[in-house]
Amino acid sequence: MHVLSPTTILLVYTITSVFAKGGGGGGGGRVGGSGGGSSGSIRAPVGGGGSFSQPRTGPSSQAGQNLPAGSHGFTKGGYGNYGGTAPQYASTKQTYTNYPSTYTGGYGAGSRSGWVGAYNPGLLYWAVFPSFLYLGYHSTYHRYNQVTGAYYAPALITQSNGPSNLLINGTEYTSNKDNYHYTFNISTSNVYPMVDHAYYASSDPRAHPSDFVYRLTFSHIVEFDDANQNGLFDVGQDRILAISSLQNAAWQPLLLSNNTVPTNSSQTYLQITTSATIPYNSTGAPFNVQLIWRASNLQLNQSAPIPLQPNSLQYDFSVAGYPSTTSRLALAQVLTTLPGNTILLDVNATTPIDIANQIKTNQTYGLSVGNFSEGRVEYQNTVNISDPTSTTAWINLNPSNISAQSSILPMDWIWGTTVPANSVSQLLFVSIPYTIDTSSSTVPLAINSTLPTDPTTLSNRITGTVSGWGFLDTDVMNAADSGATKGQTNMMSLSSTLIIATAAMSVLMSF
Repeated sequence: MHVLSPTTILLVYTITSVFAKGGGGGGGGRVGGSGGGSSGSIRAPVGGGGSFSQPRTGPSSQAGQNLPAGSHGFTKGGYGNYGGTAPQYASTKQTYTNYPSTYTGGYGAGSRSGWVGAYNPGLLYWAVFPSFLYLGYHSTYHRYNQVTGAYYAPALITQSNGPSNLLINGTEYTSNKDNYHYTFNISTSNVYPMVDHAYYASSDPRAHPSDFVYRLTFSHIVEFDDANQNGLFDVGQDRILAISSLQNAAWQPLLLSNNTVPTNSSQTYLQITTSATIPYNSTGAPFNVQLIWRASNLQLNQSAPIPLQPNSLQYDFSVAGYPSTTSRLALAQVLTTLPGNTILLDVNATTPIDIANQIKTNQTYGLSVGNFSEGRVEYQNTVNISDPTSTTAWINLNPSNISAQSSILPMDWIWGTTVPANSVSQLLFVSIPYTIDTSSSTVPLAINSTLPTDPTTLSNRITGTVSGWGFLDTDVMNAADSGATKGQTNMMSLSSTLIIATAAMSVLMSF
């Protein structure tokens, strides 16, 4: 792994900063930088009054950064361009105009929504980048730091539609320019357990279909050998040894709780739990799986294996009592999104090892959904993410088939008339870190387990957990909608974006 000199680091930082988010270096994105610290001349207190900047147009300078002519400023400290035509998210806002007002004061004991932090004009809290220029964890999520960040914590409302379906809605309508809502649709009755992550360009809860959406389906637990011990499933080289399907499992009713952070009574998060018993390799001895989802409108660092972020749904997927093995275990997931959206992994089979290692120094990493990383699917940095899509010999792992089975119905409230056959689907194998219990004690099982509890039966069994989240970049999408409705098209060209990206990449790859 190459070590960049201070001069090189400064040069790369300068190149990216001309065009990037402010308040610290970009964090380990596809150009391979590692997470940097955020600092500014003002330490913003928690509970600001929402005095965020109004849109401005370049050229301008903030925090010593010369922003290119043609770049565009948005509320909440956002600045950048769309590298061409901005996405159009105006349909639901123009049609559904019953906008419910949301709280416009600071987040605190009197309200569990509102402004967090205070806007520092010396920092840029977010910016618009094409997905191939995604700069990593720090550059995306430092805006939610409650000391130096500044953001609006949307009001969270849950809606239960029976024991197997629950909605979490986050809403903001603090001005005509900040007007949207998002929905996390959690279901265990769509053949497989799945979540829709949907953004609507209107705070009106009646709005449909969504303007941006992706679905994350939990489909199988896959056991495979790892011929070269690289932790990844290499198509054509590694063999699948067992496939345990989550299809039509008997899931326990979704259990919703509102939890308080033990160290801070003013911080809360929602938690949804379920579990099921799964036969090993479809016909073998049963083992238990558990899903826990968590959502908060704050960044919380000690409530889950990985931090909770606003506008995201975090989850833990756990196995207990899985038969002992020395092979690799992976959670098979299918990511489905609307036609025209790109799906781009941070690390893939062609990523140089040193760059991949740099990217994985971030607290989480994963993949972008949408042409401007409107969605992010992230995982803890200790897991490996494989793209086994070309594993066509296994029909039950075909991502199009799994998407079709997960029942996106005609005129679905979220998806509209889009059907799975016309959607973009990506199969993922996400490694499950595990331990083997060789003692005579029982393996700890998930809630309401139906597994036998005889210690001799459960010895030499596996327990393991993988954690991740699905994120919606509401700032980027809301800015696109605001820009579109006002006819603001004075954006920097894609060619300028490519020049900056090529320069930064050339510097990195020369070392």
